[in-house]
Amino acid sequence: MGTSQPPRKALATNAILQEKLSWYMDTVEVHLINSISTASSGFFQALGSLKELQTEAEESVAKIQALREDLRRLDQEVAGRGLEVAAKRRKRANLAKLTRATKQVERVVSDIHTADQLVDAAHYDEAADQLDRIARLICGHPSSDATANHETHDNQLIDLRPLQALQGLDAGLQDLQYRIGAGFASRFTTLLLTDLRHHIAAIPSSETLRRWSRQRGVPPTYMETSEPFRRDLEAVLEALARAGSTALATAAYRDAVIKLVKEIIRRRLPSSSDDDAESALSLSTTAGSTRNGGKLSAAEKSSILARNLRALDEGDAEVLLVRVYCEVGELLRRVGAQTKVLLDVTSSTQYHRYPKKTTTTTTRGADGSGSGATTSHEQEEEEQEEQLSPALDLSHLLGQV
Repeated sequence: MGTSQPPRKALATNAILQEKLSWYMDTVEVHLINSISTASSGFFQALGSLKELQTEAEESVAKIQALREDLRRLDQEVAGRGLEVAAKRRKRANLAKLTRATKQVERVVSDIHTADQLVDAAHYDEAADQLDRIARLICGHPSSDATANHETHDNQLIDLRPLQALQGLDAGLQDLQYRIGAGFASRFTTLLLTDLRHHIAAIPSSETLRRWSRQRGVPPTYMETSEPFRRDLEAVLEALARAGSTALATAAYRDAVIKLVKEIIRRRLPSSSDDDAESALSLSTTAGSTRNGGKLSAAEKSSILARNLRALDEGDAEVLLVRVYCEVGELLRRVGAQTKVLLDVTSSTQYHRYPKKTTTTTTRGADGSGSGATTSHEQEEEEQEEQLSPALDLSHLLGQV
């Protein structure tokens, strides 16, 4: 039978082990103390560096906050004020533009008033030039004859056509242009009628009768035109084309020729008419038959005319017929000569019209030359001749007479 170790030996072994453990622990403790003492200087140095870094970080954050505050203040004081200055500059530029536009409108109104005064004074050429300047001023185009005072201002003109305040200006300009055209038409009619009256007064009836009888040696005086007459006619035709009133002038001329024929006939008749003063013969005949304040009815005047014509003797009747036919014949011959002169002048004159409300530029070819210039001149020439032809058609004119 086996025997177990005595408890005393186990206790001795445990005591030895505890002593060795205590020695090892002391050794470890000493080693730890040595290690800690060795590393403590670096640890505390790192801890101090960490505290310095934290302090520097806090100072940097404070500086960044101060910088942000400075930038915010600069943005408010510099950038904000700069934008305000830019806005004020734009406002100033807009006000300057408004001022120029106001002065431009003032010039338009003043020029229209001046043109109206020129028309009232019968200075139609100057009024036409003024109307041309007004049209260019409204379109924002500098005038070709701009003065030194307006030269700088004309370079900054604007187009006034879109302005609502000037929408009613077109009717006034059209009326002004019509009045200018009517003035030119009156000048045209007066020029031709004066020439007709001068020709009728200068040609004796004997020369007309010899021409009708086909006698030789009768000069064609009805075809003679002076150079001043052609120059005046060319000027008035150009003015009519410029004002676009050729049709108005031709209609007025046609009516004036018809009225002149009637005047020639009435002047030779031994009776009174509505337009002419009563002749001595008609006064003696109608002295006892006037009533209602001395006014005669149309039937009474016709009766008086028939009675006075029947009362003419052969000599007086022949003189009346010769004078009427000769004067009317010379008038129509002269009208025919004027027709040829008008067509000749029309075909050799270039015209310039007023600028339209909507201006267009001339189409140019590849070489840069104005390809539409010749076509435009030809169209205006054809238009001018078409407007003149109704008034110069002698067959229709004789029919109306």
